[in-house]
Amino acid sequence: MLASVILAILALAGAAFVYRSRADIALQKNRRVAIELANARLEELMYDWPLADVTSMVGSPTNQFLTINGLGNYRRRTLVYQTGAGHDECLRIIVRMRYNSRSNSDEVRFETLRGR
Repeated sequence: MLASVILAILALAGAAFVYRSRADIALQKNRRVAIELANARLEELMYDWPLADVTSMVGSPTNQFLTINGLGNYRRRTLVYQTGAGHDECLRIIVRMRYNSRSNSDEVRFETLRGR
């Protein structure tokens, strides 16, 4: 009987470990997707968009809610600021991507400067 109790405790501990491992794997998968989406947005604003279009975004943050693979918990926020000595030399582009709607800390952030 003691052996049965010990085996039951070990089985519960093993099941909890497997459950937590799967949750961590899913969260890391979402993080990887968020990194790819944020990087794609940053490259798009750096190389694909004309400077005038990016400049028009100064002071107007954009929020996008994205659904990837049936999951709608991705939120992308793009911010563009003027920066430099005279505040007109370059643009500071920040892309933040939240990949877990239940936590404010699960977010990736990329930042770069684009010259004029």
